Amino acid sequence: MYQIIIQSIVIPLKEIEKTTFALSEGRFDTEIRYQSKDEMGNICKAMEVALEKLKQIISEIGKVTEGMGY
Repeated sequence: MYQIIIQSIVIPLKEIEKTTFALSEGRFDTEIRYQSKDEMGNICKAMEVALEKLKQIISEIGKVTEGMGY
């Protein structure tokens, strides 16, 4: 019983950890592969949405700086 509860917390936390370390190293091609309809799934989905938004912002910055000749 406890093993199932622990795994339902540990697995998504490891995904979040993997993703945040990749982001801290400047790797924006990473993604969270955990999907569930529980609270941890909601957190992972929110991080996934935030990561996509960050990618869009970086892309827009790149386009603007290209237009400026950088």
